[in-house]
Amino acid sequence: MDRTETIADAFDRLFRTYERADRGTAEELARDRLEKASVYFEAVEAYEAQDVLTAVRNFISGSAPGHNPSFIPPAPLVGSEVRRVMNLRLDAEHRQRKPALPAPDVVVSPEARARMAALAMRTAAALRTPDAEAEAAELARKKAGWAKTNARFAPDMSDAAIKRRLGYSAGDPEDDAHAA
Repeated sequence: MDRTETIADAFDRLFRTYERADRGTAEELARDRLEKASVYFEAVEAYEAQDVLTAVRNFISGSAPGHNPSFIPPAPLVGSEVRRVMNLRLDAEHRQRKPALPAPDVVVSPEARARMAALAMRTAAALRTPDAEAEAAELARKKAGWAKTNARFAPDMSDAAIKRRLGYSAGDPEDDAHAA
C-alpha cells in the first residue's frame, strides 16, 4: 500500500466517524468524502504517512488537543495535529540518538600525552596544597589590619564619654553628685 492509499484509508476512517446516514445516498456521501479528502490531502502533503495515521488516531480517540470530538475537525486543525505529532516523533528520535564526538584532527603522541598528564598533576597538586607558611603570614597580616581598623573606630567607653554621646544626664545639671 503506498502513501496516498494509506492516508486515504485514514481519512476515510475519520470521515466515517462523523458521517450521518440521513445526508443522502451512498454515492453522494462518497462524492462528499472525496471533496473533503482533497482539502485534507493539501493540509498534510508535507508530512509522512505515519504522522498522519497517528494524528487521525488521536482525533478518533479524542486525544487531539484543541478539538471538540463532537464535530469533524477542519483541515487546518488536522494539519496542525499532524505537525504536532511529527514534532513529538522527531523529538523522541533525537533523544534516542547518542551524541558522538568526531575523531580528533591532530594525532597526539604517547610522549606528549604523558607530558601533559604530568603537567596537569603538578598543577593540581599546587592548587590543592597551599604553602602553610605563606598562608599563616597572610592570616596574621589580615588580623593585624582588622585590629587596627577596630581600634580606630572603637568608641571611648568611659562614663563621661558615654554621657556626652547619649546627650543627657540625670539629676542637677550643676552638680552631678545628686545623680542617681
